[in-house]
Amino acid sequence: MNDEFLEDIYKYPGIESLTKLKLLSSKYLNNNIKYIQVTGTNGKGSVSRMIHAILWQTSNIKVGLFTSPHITVINERIIINDTMISNHDLIRIKNLINHDIEHYQLGFFAILTLIALIYFQEQKVKWAVIEVGIGGRYDTTSVIDATYAVITSIGKDHQEILGNTLKQILYQKIGIVKPSTKILFVSGNLNSNLKHEIRKQGYQPCYSPKLINQSYYEENKSLALTVIQNAFPNIALVSANRIIKNLKIKFRFEKYKIDNKIVYFDAAHNREGINALIKTLKSNNIVPDEIIFSCLKNKYPNQLLTLLKKISNNITVCQNSHVQSINAMQFNYESMIKNSKNKIILITGSCYFLADVYNYLCRIDVLNKY
Repeated sequence: MNDEFLEDIYKYPGIESLTKLKLLSSKYLNNNIKYIQVTGTNGKGSVSRMIHAILWQTSNIKVGLFTSPHITVINERIIINDTMISNHDLIRIKNLINHDIEHYQLGFFAILTLIALIYFQEQKVKWAVIEVGIGGRYDTTSVIDATYAVITSIGKDHQEILGNTLKQILYQKIGIVKPSTKILFVSGNLNSNLKHEIRKQGYQPCYSPKLINQSYYEENKSLALTVIQNAFPNIALVSANRIIKNLKIKFRFEKYKIDNKIVYFDAAHNREGINALIKTLKSNNIVPDEIIFSCLKNKYPNQLLTLLKKISNNITVCQNSHVQSINAMQFNYESMIKNSKNKIILITGSCYFLADVYNYLCRIDVLNKY
């Protein structure tokens, strides 16, 4: 079902998606759900998942989660509490909106956004955590009016869409704030110039504590806890910390064993992500013997490779399954992992590539959780 469904919703390009969804919102959506909308160059997926996990595990309510991309099946993008949307509901809701998909020529992400919002509404979720796709101001997810808005980080990514300067990118991210938004939460590790720019634009955000010499994971955790403490003060901090500690987030420095080799998966797909990965490796005294890497053409691959060479000169560059993949060799398990003499292997870069490799290794049943 997954391939067929994906092919069906990839029919049209995502042109003026937000405008189109705004025209459809009165037909399909009401205002019964409260939203937490999360954007940022890096960390928005992790922070979204942390907030969602804390909310549903500490309350007797339904809490929705909309994230991207997916790893194995598209259902992973739309979750209520700990359960993914079913194939039946995906197809049913897609068929429900099919006339408008054709009439408005809705793109892939707009279709999924609308399916998620309709599904959350049908299932009577009280809160939904919505991860922005790209930017924020003109992102499809901004068809919602967020009660709480969250910005995790600002870095240079998707410049062809968001602009070439951090100030321009901030303008796009901060666009998720609406008149109905009660609090804007921002990472305390945002640089001082951007904090000054936020004040100039008239916002008075709630910042998470600034962390020195800590990993991105700790920064994301601090921001998620800041949201919980201020927006949901009845939730005990000890419970929130426990939930985050037990939360497993895919491709966030995940560690596996293949025979006698240690294999790390980390989705560092831009410069800020690679720098965060380097920081994590150094803080954990990990030196990879081999790096297997792939990214998209628009991610400045040479710059990413230059950064990765700070970790190791033994880098194998591969293609991935995305249409915008860099041109390189295909991943080969036999030569790159099984028969490799290297004991510590890092697989990094695009989420699409990590999903390609992970799903292949699962199919041949060689991955063991460390």
